[in-house]
Amino acid sequence: MSGSSKKIGMLLEAEFPPDIRVENEALALSMAQYEVHIFALTFEKRPVSEEWKPGVWVHRKPVPKKLFNKAHITILKWPFYRRMWQRFVLSQAVTPDAIHVHDLPLARAGYNLANRLKVPFVLDLHENYPAALGIWAHSRTRIGRLFLDLKSWRAYESEMVQKAGSVIVVVDEALERFKRENLPLEKFRVISNVLNLETFPAEPGDTEESSKNGFIISYVGGFGVHRGLETVVQAMPQILQKIPTAKLVLTGDGRNFSDLKNLSVELGVENSVTFTGWLRFKESTQMIQNSDVCIIPHLSTEHTNTTVPHKLFQYMYLKKPVLVSSSPPLKRIVQEANSGLVFDAGNSADFADKLVQMFESGNLQKWGENGHKAVLEKYNWKKESEKLIRIYRALLTG
Repeated sequence: MSGSSKKIGMLLEAEFPPDIRVENEALALSMAQYEVHIFALTFEKRPVSEEWKPGVWVHRKPVPKKLFNKAHITILKWPFYRRMWQRFVLSQAVTPDAIHVHDLPLARAGYNLANRLKVPFVLDLHENYPAALGIWAHSRTRIGRLFLDLKSWRAYESEMVQKAGSVIVVVDEALERFKRENLPLEKFRVISNVLNLETFPAEPGDTEESSKNGFIISYVGGFGVHRGLETVVQAMPQILQKIPTAKLVLTGDGRNFSDLKNLSVELGVENSVTFTGWLRFKESTQMIQNSDVCIIPHLSTEHTNTTVPHKLFQYMYLKKPVLVSSSPPLKRIVQEANSGLVFDAGNSADFADKLVQMFESGNLQKWGENGHKAVLEKYNWKKESEKLIRIYRALLTG
């Protein structure tokens, strides 16, 4: 470890790696001559401390997964879990010059650490966490209602945002949310979940060959009602009337996996809908390459309307035309890039209409090229990382 480089301590309530956003941020700061220390958890027998990449160290707190599942939801009610994090960070042989907290739950622990060490506190909000709680199934259980009260989490978020020296959000729409809540906007920066072209291990393939196995419509990502996949399956009978060779490929998993499979059977489209489960990155990327249209059909919710999936930029970089819902961040990006079409969120008939329109348009290759160009010119990590480095230059210079 360098004795002269400023040290940034990142708190991450998860295993690390993997986490694309955290990886990108840590590597960018390391390249800018900062020393990055990621304080994370491990539920497995991983090293308690290691240099993950040059200039980036990972320090892991071993925690049994069952204990974590019970403890982390108590973070607003009881102090022992956040105190565990504070003791963990302070016990390491490194004293951070700044504390960078990834996502809302550990914000108070990070603030307390920053206050004790008299260093800047950066809050990196990966998503609208209170809104996410509202759609997570476990928040509606008896225990969930006790510990995951949305009103308390919104108040906590507002308090932590005001106490942070700098706040990072992922899309312009998230910034608008805080503007409506009359929070101090001068401390906010938008750093989006765009593609890191230096580390993404795939290049655009031959889009003209992808139709040889039918007209492939693909989705890659997590399942869940808010993802809008029911809308897509419900649209398949209408799509098949116009495009008999259409095949829907859903890659991923989630709580509604069985419900979606059952829905495809009920609608009589099970032979045209494939559920692959989770695939390795190389295989899922090949699935995208083999697709004619890639989709992000999110429902329009407070959560989805204030975030953007990293997968959108992968689709676009790989020159795939996209069909996305009218969730504001998706709509804004796709219309700005002219990389596909937008359908009315939750409307299966409109999804089918727009999909057929894309099939008949003759514009698939053009939309794909437009998306690729937009990623090269704007939606890439090289440009976004400059914003992150400017934050730390301002906080730690002098």
